[in-house]
Amino acid sequence: MSAFSTQTRSPRLTLVDITFCGIKGRVCVGTGSSHSIAGEMMYQVFKDKGLLFQETTLAMSLADGQQTTGETLTTQVMVEIEGRTVLTEFIILQNAKRNRTLLGTDFISSAGLVLDVKNANWYFWDNPTHKYPFGEELDTSSIAEKIANNAFQLREGEGESLTSVQKEKFNLPLESFQNIFEPGGEATNILEHHINTVNCPPIYVPIIPLRKRGRPLKVPQTPGSPSGRRRNQRGRM
Repeated sequence: MSAFSTQTRSPRLTLVDITFCGIKGRVCVGTGSSHSIAGEMMYQVFKDKGLLFQETTLAMSLADGQQTTGETLTTQVMVEIEGRTVLTEFIILQNAKRNRTLLGTDFISSAGLVLDVKNANWYFWDNPTHKYPFGEELDTSSIAEKIANNAFQLREGEGESLTSVQKEKFNLPLESFQNIFEPGGEATNILEHHINTVNCPPIYVPIIPLRKRGRPLKVPQTPGSPSGRRRNQRGRM
């Protein structure tokens, strides 16, 4: 009897490139979920952008058929894919860690996507001749590390009273000058403190009290002497 060893490749994920909140990302799209679920990294972007969340209790059916009920968050985001924009509601599982973002059948139907898993591409139902290949797998661990180490944006809890537009204005200079705001390193040479010691008039001049400017001192009154001027008596000019 002869034995043969074979190598099997893991099935390729159906990944597509999208843009949300001004950020480009590569996410999984599939019919295994009726709702779109935001992964941990997408949820972090939502919080950084100041999006509003709504708490809700959701009953979920797991892949093994079990049903569970849990507290989740929901939010709506405009998702752009190949020039088309779709308002998408995302479910956030707060306790999930390192989970992947999944665009479910709600997004597939709204965007009009057709998934051709056999040929590893997808297309819009109204334009079947223009096909888009599925994206390659990204190194999510390095991306997560970069996001975790990103010190060039307002952190969680900062600027809670600001709108999303105002937060973006604050984040813009932080992101544009990362080399300046990066922690550690040598002292910056952009701003230096100098003291001019040449012969110049002093900047600080002590104020002379009024008494030293010629104001007459108040003469103490002795008992029995008239104090001050009498009524209707004019002083000497």
